Amino acid sequence: MGKKRKASEEHFFITLILVLVGEIGGGVYAYQQKEQVVDVIRDLIRGTIRNEYAVNSAQRSLIDYLQRKLECCGSDGPDDWVGIVVYDPDKGADIGVDEKAQINQAPASCCTPASLAASPDQCGVLSDSDYPNVWTVGCHEQLGVAVKDNLVLVIGIAVCIAILQIAVMVFTLTLCIGLSRTEYEPANIEKY
Repeated sequence: MGKKRKASEEHFFITLILVLVGEIGGGVYAYQQKEQVVDVIRDLIRGTIRNEYAVNSAQRSLIDYLQRKLECCGSDGPDDWVGIVVYDPDKGADIGVDEKAQINQAPASCCTPASLAASPDQCGVLSDSDYPNVWTVGCHEQLGVAVKDNLVLVIGIAVCIAILQIAVMVFTLTLCIGLSRTEYEPANIEKY
């Protein structure tokens, strides 16, 4: 029993080492490839807007939440919504490109609070080149700013997790050493 227990604890220790090395390697790789990560985020947001927004309610909710929370519009800006069909849940219908008038409209989540309060039906119309009623900054930029603003918190959490993993590794190693010095045998208990 003692040898099996020691072997399983050794396997656990080795697994923890591999997980820790993988986490460190992943963090270093992500840091080195940060520009590509930004491009991937930009492409994901743009692809979701173009291909999923009108047909997938979960993706629509995600993009709307992102735009409201980060005060942004589209991936690179309001131009990402030109030619895109936008679902307006308040009206229960699709709005967007009007074939006759050629008017494009961003969702209400792109609208600034002042424009949404002043004219909720017209706040997302993208007819002016300066787009006075919607956020003009893209969401991938705002997402980058939010990550940078919270980087200390993210690094702190990662360090705490690493310290916890190292503490568990030390405990497991101590157990393995203790088991190798003495063989574990259950105590004989005499029956009364």
